[in-house]
Order: sequence, then C-alpha cells, then structure tokens
Amino acid sequence: MKPKKDPIEFMNRMLTSYKSVHNETYWEEISPFINNTNNNRILDIGCGPGLLLQDMFNRFKFKHLIGLDLSPIMLEKAKEILESTLDHGHFTLIEQHMQENPILPPDLDLIVSSRVLRSFDNLDEVMSNIKDSLNSDGKLIILDWIYAPINSYDKWFSQREGFEDLSKAEIIRYHRNFARYTIQDWYFILEAFDFNPVHSFQPGDTFCCIVATHK
Repeated sequence: MKPKKDPIEFMNRMLTSYKSVHNETYWEEISPFINNTNNNRILDIGCGPGLLLQDMFNRFKFKHLIGLDLSPIMLEKAKEILESTLDHGHFTLIEQHMQENPILPPDLDLIVSSRVLRSFDNLDEVMSNIKDSLNSDGKLIILDWIYAPINSYDKWFSQREGFEDLSKAEIIRYHRNFARYTIQDWYFILEAFDFNPVHSFQPGDTFCCIVATHK
C-alpha cells in the first residue's frame, strides 16, 4: 500500500520549490500577455499556499484574487500569505475539489494553474468550465509537468531543497504520476476546447508553460 502523503511536508515542498518553477524565465515570458489584460479578476486553480497569487498581485496589481484548492491546510497558509500582502477584501479563497465540482467563478480576466491540470481525470469538464468562466478577452496560463525522461526528473528533484533525499522508488512514482503530456499534447487539448495557444516555452526540462486565449 502506498504511504499517505503528509500534507504539511507536501506544503513545505511547494513553498521551497516555488521559485525554481516560477523563475525569471517564467515571468519574462508571460509578462507581455498579462500586461494586455485589464488586470481585474484572476483565478489560480490549485493555488496551494498562495505564492503565485501573491506574485501576481505584486507584479500586476490585480484588483481581486481568487484561489481554489482542495486542501484546507494549503488555504490556511494562502490566507496568511495574502493577508500579509494585501487587504482582506481583495482576495477570496475557495475549498473545492475539481474532480467533484469543476464549476468556476465567472467573469475572470486571467486563469492560471501550475502543476495541477494534468492530474484531473475529468479534464474535459475542467477545460470547458475554464473557457466558460473567462471573459471574451481573458487568458489562460498553464504551467505543468510534461512527459520527459525519468533521468530529467531525477536531476530536477536532486537539485531542489526538500526533494534531494528522495529514493529511486519515489522518483519512479513521481515520474509515473507527473509525466502525463507533451507540449504538443497540451496544444491538442487546448485547441479541442476552442482555445488558441499563442505562446509556449519551457522554464525547466520537466515543465512547459502555455499562454492561451479564446479562439
């Protein structure tokens, strides 16, 4: 039987690995597309401890931040981090399991999701709801693990604080769970749900990021 994941340990790993994923390449590549939005309402699907929403506010001054996650521990940390950054009235945190309820808030200018979407079995429902929730000129930014050789994953984890002591068995399990889609697969998925992928790049060997708009 696979051991249960410790939620505090998992959150701490997200906190320590955040900047190595959302690195300067990430911000340089997405900034031109965000600067063209009206920067009103942003949703982070799988917001975790709220670091991406905090960065989005600090960099682009979104007026209302919405974070959605299934973990109350993550949301409690996100509340702590966001309250230290902006007035309480500017953000909303939602505890929601997207496998059970994929409905999203309406009238969104930007939806971001990092290291989450590939895990949904009901990705078709999720993508349809993402499209319905975005304004006509809204944008979607996906950052996710991609299909890559297992040694690429081994190298990435071995160089990250909090992951460096993973066993080979754990690396194999992470690779099996994370390495789902190629960049080309993501293009296929986005286009199947009437999104137009306008830009893609890799902020690391095991990640891709795609910016998409309505067709």
